[in-house]
Amino acid sequence: MDGLTSKERHQIVEERSQGLCENCGSNYMVQHHHIIGGNGKRRQCETIYSLIALCWDCHHGDYGVEGNKDRSLDLKLKQNLQRKYEELGLKGKELQYWLGGRFYL
Repeated sequence: MDGLTSKERHQIVEERSQGLCENCGSNYMVQHHHIIGGNGKRRQCETIYSLIALCWDCHHGDYGVEGNKDRSLDLKLKQNLQRKYEELGLKGKELQYWLGGRFYL
């Protein structure tokens, strides 16, 4: 989609986030998260939009995207990604492809 390497995408996310969580603004153990993942889709669907910097709590905490108490942040990020792709003009099968085969809105 964007013609960049994975390393270039990660560098863009690093610059965009300025070392802060793109969800809450914390600088605590910031890591990159693939919004679309599973069964090989993580790399296949990686774009500068589907990669986000998250602090440890937003990534792995109980209420984070990988947490075990609430998955609402995960859904919110996927819905925001779908909106972004729609703003970029993606629709139909192409939109579905870049969302890992599903729609979230």
